[in-house]
Amino acid sequence: MDALHYLQEIKEAGDITEVGLVNFDSARTDEICTQFPGLIVSNQVQCGGFLSDKWLDAPQPDEYDGKLTPSQRKILLRTLQDIGDRHGHRSISNIATRWILDHDFVGCVLVGSRLGLTEHIDDNDRAYGFRLTPEDNAAIEAVLTQSHGRELVRILGDCGAEYRRGSDHE
Repeated sequence: MDALHYLQEIKEAGDITEVGLVNFDSARTDEICTQFPGLIVSNQVQCGGFLSDKWLDAPQPDEYDGKLTPSQRKILLRTLQDIGDRHGHRSISNIATRWILDHDFVGCVLVGSRLGLTEHIDDNDRAYGFRLTPEDNAAIEAVLTQSHGRELVRILGDCGAEYRRGSDHE
């Protein structure tokens, strides 16, 4: 937290304009935003590419073994694919990105890539120029409710929880 005090001073002096976080959990992000209002403009949360067309019929990744069943993951991906088809055959990633962007508290989505290996510039651009309908949002919410998706944070841990296991930060 000391570093944030210094960053706040540097921002107030006009030497920086924004501060972003990477891999901070919800509790820490909330604490920082409460203690330093207006300092933080982003917190990166990683999906690891799982919300993409290539995972639609792929086997379940080992790191999630037993936590999110293959059928739950397939239902979510199929739902996103169906919504994408209704919106001009947009990709699963387009729909997931649009769903995130449509939340009032989200300012942007940072899409990762590995230069020369996983560039999807044209596809990522398709996340814009349309809006999800109330029916689309209801379909996504139904899957999240059915799959207990919100409980996954408790089971898997919040962002970075694997680094804090056994510490007093849990």
